[in-house]
Amino acid sequence: MSGLTGGGILPPTMAELPSLLLGSLVLRPYVFAFLAIYLVAAVAEWGWRRTAAFTGLAGGLAFVAEWSSTRVGVPFGLYHYTESTRGRELYLGNVPFFDPLSFTFLVYASLGLARLVLALLGKTFKIPTWILVGAAVAIVFGFLIDRWRRRAAEP
Repeated sequence: MSGLTGGGILPPTMAELPSLLLGSLVLRPYVFAFLAIYLVAAVAEWGWRRTAAFTGLAGGLAFVAEWSSTRVGVPFGLYHYTESTRGRELYLGNVPFFDPLSFTFLVYASLGLARLVLALLGKTFKIPTWILVGAAVAIVFGFLIDRWRRRAAEP
């Protein structure tokens, strides 16, 4: 299993990358299904350029937050991935590749739900309100998903 050396972690070689990406897809098909749905919806709404920018920004921010939390505990508190799938799926450092991808469609869905809630309440569209409600929805989604995931892992 290359990519691991003692306690240190080396990036995958170019030869390993396709296999690890395929492994990520096989182990987490639901992530890639939601990602595909997000991409179709976002491109239809925003176009390719804005979707790519949003995906890069949201995924990059998610990666930095996950990487930082697994090392110093900021912003989510200190935790670690089990890495039981290392060598079978792609990791970015010590963060599974799927994790930052998940954040992009979670935030997109949260923003869409925020717009719907504000429209149902008859509120006029103001970007700061939209962003604040979307952030609140994303926090609730994240909390619920984390609780569900923990319960599913219990014996």
